[in-house]
Amino acid sequence: ASQIKRNDNAYHQQAHQPHGRPDFSCFGAIGPLLQIIHNHQQFMKQREKYIDDQIEKQAQNSTLKAARRTALRTEKHLMENLLRPQALNEFLEHMISIENLFDALYDANQKQLQKVARQEYGGNISHYEGRPKCLSHAQSFSDLMFAGTSVYIKHFKDWMQNVEHECEAHNIKIVSKSEVHGKSIDRAFYKAFYVYGEKFGDAGYQHMTDVMRCSLVFDNFFDLYRCFALIERLCKTDEIAGGILRVKDRFHPARVPFGYRDLMINIYAPESKIVAEIQLHHALFYRHKQVSHDVYKKARLFEEGDVNMAYLYADQNMRSVVAQRVYAVQDEVDEKVEEKNVRRAHNDRIHDCDGKPMTYGELFDAWYLGKYIDAFVHQDYGAKNEIARYTILMIITDEQLRGIGFLPGTINRYRLYLKELDST
Repeated sequence: ASQIKRNDNAYHQQAHQPHGRPDFSCFGAIGPLLQIIHNHQQFMKQREKYIDDQIEKQAQNSTLKAARRTALRTEKHLMENLLRPQALNEFLEHMISIENLFDALYDANQKQLQKVARQEYGGNISHYEGRPKCLSHAQSFSDLMFAGTSVYIKHFKDWMQNVEHECEAHNIKIVSKSEVHGKSIDRAFYKAFYVYGEKFGDAGYQHMTDVMRCSLVFDNFFDLYRCFALIERLCKTDEIAGGILRVKDRFHPARVPFGYRDLMINIYAPESKIVAEIQLHHALFYRHKQVSHDVYKKARLFEEGDVNMAYLYADQNMRSVVAQRVYAVQDEVDEKVEEKNVRRAHNDRIHDCDGKPMTYGELFDAWYLGKYIDAFVHQDYGAKNEIARYTILMIITDEQLRGIGFLPGTINRYRLYLKELDST
């Protein structure tokens, strides 16, 4: 702690030098990260004249000037906080402890559920992974924002409502959602002119793929991947140009930096060539999404090419400090309420609308094993009361399941869902 305090004092002296460039080498291994932030501040100043010229070319330039002020105020606040070595050190520790939190949630059982669900319902998902980033077609940044957040967003909302209706019709349970919404003008401005503008020039705004976006949340991987398959089918219409453009399935890799996992789908919004984003989340991760987002807002300041220098530093230097410690969520009451809601959503899958236990047929349908129910009951594995029914589900052997037609993968799914049932 005393060393961190000395670093804070040393930074204050360096940052307020009257002349010359600050020397961050005195901070040791953490110095290059402080240098990155300082360089970022200088880059924002150097970019001022170019962006002034770009704004003058745009329609509604008074609105863009206001968006710029808000964007810069947000970025400067983040950077000024992280330029204190003590705050930076705390941020780096949180980066690892939050990753530990998500890794602990994504245990072997959940990974196996994901693997089986993706194999069964993911279909052509690998066909869309690894594709190059798709571009939005617009004449200017102002044109993109107007088209995306005012014109075509209504078409996207209607299309997503149809997705939700189709999910309901196919017994795909959405436990929560974030409605279709447009990206805030200030954040969009910063990405277009400071992030993508530096990399791609005047047309950097075309690289934004989330001008319109929405989220669907599920309490199990089978519903999540069934929803993906449904979206894939609905995209094969004249209404969606090009079908699914790109997919990022962050549930699939063995390791994901920062720990948060979801499945992201890019499509063109209906009747347009503006790229929209659909996020499919698992409730297991989603209930901690804000914690992850708070870290990401700071971490993106350290991106250099395809490498996040803050994560690279934390991965190499902070794991021995943090060890297996898991990030402590501050609002324990809210977290427990949210977990209870997720459990209730899963419990709803095995009870009818009156709260009564489901029949075997209803339970097997909820587990997507409905085609085996006749054979199951025919072999006298049925039971009239709930306790006897649950006991039979637990004690039936793999050999007996194979006898009524279960394949190895189906038996695996049965056992995994039974484990989930037991946990509720």
